[in-house]
Amino acid sequence: MIYSVIIIYFLLLLISLVAMVFMVLLLWAAFFTKVPFIPVDKKILPAIVGAMQLGEGSVVYDLGCGDGRVLEACSLLNPEAQYIGLDKDWMPIILAKWRTWRNKNIKILRRDFFQHDFSDATHIYMYLLPEMMDALLPELEKELRSGTRLVACDYTFAKKEPMKIIDLNRANKKRGKRLLVYNF
Repeated sequence: MIYSVIIIYFLLLLISLVAMVFMVLLLWAAFFTKVPFIPVDKKILPAIVGAMQLGEGSVVYDLGCGDGRVLEACSLLNPEAQYIGLDKDWMPIILAKWRTWRNKNIKILRRDFFQHDFSDATHIYMYLLPEMMDALLPELEKELRSGTRLVACDYTFAKKEPMKIIDLNRANKKRGKRLLVYNF
């Protein structure tokens, strides 16, 4: 009897500790990385995968990959491609690695994408705030090879026109209303 009480107490203590660490990571993200972790709605994943138009030999980057759900969705339908998720924050990286550990074609890296070389990219997905997108645009224009396809969710570049805008018919939603497709 006493052992079961001790075990229950220990498990509750362990769960509390894990929850506390998770909350610290969330607070860290909110205050220090300047980019909130906002996962894309699962309902629009098929539209994102379709807009990417992936093929054999594709090298796909997800900038601010969050929990890795976009990479996982792409990988399930296009397993022959290579996928790289970049995020600066620990909490999404942990979630993404947990979600994608079985997928050998997905790499999740904790890295500042302003310090990364994208010259091997054939496709890029991003769900970033406009300020981040605009700050990243000069680097992308310099590094991306001709024909690289970029799909952005909701937000546009201030100085680059999208090749195509895909309305996701979600006017009543706050996020995930449209996809913007760019060719570099």
